[in-house]
Amino acid sequence: GSHRYPGRVAMVDSDGNVLANIIVRPPQEGKGVVSYLTPLTGLTSEQCLGEDAKPLAEVVAIVKGLLSPDAVLVGQAIDHDVEWLGLVPGKDFGKMLDICKIFRQRMPSVLWQAASVLKKKEEDGGPEASTSEDPSSDAHLGFATRYRHFSLR
Repeated sequence: GSHRYPGRVAMVDSDGNVLANIIVRPPQEGKGVVSYLTPLTGLTSEQCLGEDAKPLAEVVAIVKGLLSPDAVLVGQAIDHDVEWLGLVPGKDFGKMLDICKIFRQRMPSVLWQAASVLKKKEEDGGPEASTSEDPSSDAHLGFATRYRHFSLR
């Protein structure tokens, strides 16, 4: 079995309106949680154990209540989400579209070289945009988003 547990469930409609943005309370009040992976998820133990966090069963009920049998689910590796949410095609939603192939990233041939490029970029001042204009270069692997800087480490 997996040692992972969902931390947040978010849904938007086709116009980008937020339908749900729910923090999932870990089982047993967080006992056994090794890390909330805060740099990646943005979630802290205080949020996940706070009064606004909801148990997974309640989150699943909310999601199912927002869906319809003709809904189209769009997401990255969405089949995993459909599985752990227990969603049934034709009942809870109509079809799903996995965007992972659209946003697939080129992996560098030598990972340690890419890691050293990103480490130098961080040492030189952090998450500014890549100076490389060649999107196939390893220097292009680190990128800033509105929320945080992602990099291959």
